Parts: sequence; C-alpha cells; structure tokens
Amino acid sequence: MKPKTNIAMKKNDYKYFVGIDVSKKTLDMSLVVKEGMRVLDSTRIENCKSGLKRMGVWLKTFNLKLEDVVFCLEFTGVYNEPVLSYLSKLNAFVWLEMPIKIIRSSGLQRGKNDKVDAIKIAIYAAKNSENMQRWVQPGKTIQIVRDLISLRNRLIKALKMMLQPINELEDMEECDRAGILKQEMKSMHSKLEQKIKAIEKRIAAELKKEPEMENKVKLAVSVPGIGKWTALHLLLTTNNFERMLDGRQLACHCGCAPFEHTSGSSVRGKTRVSKMANKPLKTLLTMGAVSIINSKNDFGAYYQRKISEGKNKMSVINAVRNKMLHTVVAVIKRNSPYQLSTIIS
Repeated sequence: MKPKTNIAMKKNDYKYFVGIDVSKKTLDMSLVVKEGMRVLDSTRIENCKSGLKRMGVWLKTFNLKLEDVVFCLEFTGVYNEPVLSYLSKLNAFVWLEMPIKIIRSSGLQRGKNDKVDAIKIAIYAAKNSENMQRWVQPGKTIQIVRDLISLRNRLIKALKMMLQPINELEDMEECDRAGILKQEMKSMHSKLEQKIKAIEKRIAAELKKEPEMENKVKLAVSVPGIGKWTALHLLLTTNNFERMLDGRQLACHCGCAPFEHTSGSSVRGKTRVSKMANKPLKTLLTMGAVSIINSKNDFGAYYQRKISEGKNKMSVINAVRNKMLHTVVAVIKRNSPYQLSTIIS
C-alpha cells in the first residue's frame, strides 16, 4: 500500500536529501539536511529487493519517512532499476540527474570513492532543489518496448559483425573465400534475420495494447523524415511524449540545438551544437533529414532556399532536424497528423 503524500507540498519544502551512488551490487547512500548542508549519515546497502528494505529502516533512525525525503541519483542504466522500482512503488520523490551536471558542480576533485560520490549527489540535490524534477516510472509497455528495441539493436550489430569479414573479402575480390564463409554462416544469418523480424512483430503487438501510444507513434511518423524507429526512440525518450514536450528542450537533448560560443570582445567562436546528446536518436534524425532535403515539400524547399543563400550544408541539415522535432511536438500537442504540402516546381 502506497503511503499518503502531501500533494500540496512544494519543491522547496523538502529539507532532507538522500544522494544514492549506484553500482551493480551495492547502493551507497548519504543523508543531507538542506539547512547548513549537514551530512547526517552515510550507509551502504545491497542493490537488491532484500537490501532495499533496509533503506526505510535506516531513515526511521532519524524519524524520517520516505515521503519527507528527496532521493537523487544519476542515470546509470539497468543498475538503477531495482531502487527506482522500489521507490516508485512507495511514491517517494525521485530525482534522476545527468552525471555531468553533478560532476561539474563539484569543483576540483582529488580522489574518488562511492561514499564521497553519494555525499556529492546529496549536496548537489539540496543546493539545486529549485530545479529538481520528479522522475515518473515508465509504463509497463514502454519498458517492454525499450527492452525489445535494445535486443533488436544488439542483434543487428551482431549481424553486421558477422557480415564484415565477408564484405572485406569481397572487396579484395577473394570471392572463393567469401563464399566459404557465406556457406558456413548461412543458417546462423537466417536465424538472426528471423529473430529480428519476430522482435519487430512483438513490438507492434505491444503497441496495439496501448492505442493512445500507438496513435502517438503514427502522429510522429506523419512528419517527413521521421520513420518508425525514430518515432519509437522519441516515444521512449519522452516517456510517451509526457516529458520534454518542448521543441527547444527536445532539440537540446538530441544535440540539435545550436549554442553561441562567445566571450567578451576577443572570443567569437562559431555557433554550434553541443556534444552532449542522445547520439542514437541524433543519428536517426540525421538520416531522416538527409532523406528529405531533396523532396518537393516544405522541408526540401527550406533546405534549397538556405543553401542558395550560401549557408553551410551541415548547419542547414541541423536546422532541418530542428524543424522535424518542433513539428513532431506540434502534431502530438494538437493530436493531428502533419499535413504535407507539396511544392510544385
């Protein structure tokens, strides 16, 4: 049973912050009081169901309840899942933050260990509480789709690795040797392709269970340059288009938003995108943008107009990526597919 939470409680009303440093087997936790940034205690528990039960016991020694505390931890992938699932079921306030933000806020560092990292995370959360955002656990379907897409990507990578030596031999015109490898790999190659197709069918079946989610994917795909897999990656990134539903914010996450690089009167760097990005999604968006720049529609016309003005090709492609993302956000918000306007030459 979930504990009752004071819904009216504002972000800045939280006085206690727990920083959690996550590893495969353990969780290092530090409890910080916002007033004076005092570290009350640090402890370590096992990163499993039985170990997580000790978290509540630990907080009770300070007469604290889960709903009185903000739990802050970094994105660390699959190792986060046990503690996130546990805290979500108890309706605790969880804040997932980018590791680089915490690292840059810590100043000059000498040495490193898990306990110190947990303290740094807790202090970061307490200092920046006005910027904290509550993490919401994705629905079951999104979790399954994410796992299936991840498995599909690994199988595709394995398939490419299998074909690489064959392609290299063919490039060297060693057709006999390439033929031998093809024969040996034929059965395995066929099974991998069948498994990839089966996973794709399973993903489609999972989406059909959630008509609203399936509809959002269809809306996104209506935008030129946004294919099925790009739409699915956007769906996962935005948690069913419930977060980052702002064109600029989404573009920043994907590494498509340009930023100035100037300082005073002497530094006048070129405006460029940041290297901090969701690189798989950025790659998909780039492929989509390249596929539509020669089309006879609004996107193609925009690209040709900017090129004729003497703009750099890559900067214009980036602008097309931005237009694609802003258009996806617009069609999702209005719940209406993109209306393709054809430019007649």
